[in-house]
Amino acid sequence: MKELEDYKWFPSVLRNFQTEFIGYIVVVFDVYDVFINYINKLHLPILPMKDLCSGSGKPAIGIFNKCNCFSSLTLSDKFPNSLNRGESIVFNEIRAEDVLEVEFKEGSYYTMFNSFHHFSDDEKLEISQRIHKNGSAAFFVEIL
Repeated sequence: MKELEDYKWFPSVLRNFQTEFIGYIVVVFDVYDVFINYINKLHLPILPMKDLCSGSGKPAIGIFNKCNCFSSLTLSDKFPNSLNRGESIVFNEIRAEDVLEVEFKEGSYYTMFNSFHHFSDDEKLEISQRIHKNGSAAFFVEIL
């Protein structure tokens, strides 16, 4: 079943409040520090990071600032959070994009933080296969 915020008719003010709250929680409680420690130990090549289903963007921005393998950050979401405009120094842009329609490009890391569960098993497989087919890497992190 889809969550209410996955529907276009869901009020954007409520969706924005929800993603801001989640962003606040993960930053205050350092929820993704386990992932950050893991990824920093991998000694990966430095490549651009494109966060998919970014919501408020706060998890991706926090991770971007603490990891040593991302050269730039682009946020994207089917329903971009209009509240997240104060941290533009960190990322290039926030795009309105549906992950199921994204053209994945070689030489980028694609990330999803607490959002992969919004997709059906078939959609998860399709997203993963398209990223792999195009020679990219992805990190799908579901901690919450």
